[in-house]
Amino acid sequence: MKRIYMKFDSDTGTIVKEAYLSGELRRMRWVPGTLDTGATLHITLSPDENDTGDGLFVFQITDTGIMTFKHEGDITDTGGTGENARFVGAGDKLTAELRGGGGANQVHDGELWLYYSEKV
Repeated sequence: MKRIYMKFDSDTGTIVKEAYLSGELRRMRWVPGTLDTGATLHITLSPDENDTGDGLFVFQITDTGIMTFKHEGDITDTGGTGENARFVGAGDKLTAELRGGGGANQVHDGELWLYYSEKV
């Protein structure tokens, strides 16, 4: 299993990190920093390097400052179809945005680990 690591340094605005996924996304882990007072973590997958749109929605959590989360097992679609969706990239752009909670003095930071398997 391979890993993508993203460190979000302390900020009050939106922080965007990008990486490239070549395999199936299998696990995620978020650990808030000591200064994190809440934000939204939004993860998307875009098949085109130059894609500036929303991409394929993968995962989102809100109020990152109060929780450490760890997701193990298949990352699946819960959008009402009842079917599992596998998030597989072939060098596709994976974007993680840490969006501020709205208050001018709200700070957010933390670390994100994304684990993937090259065997699909």
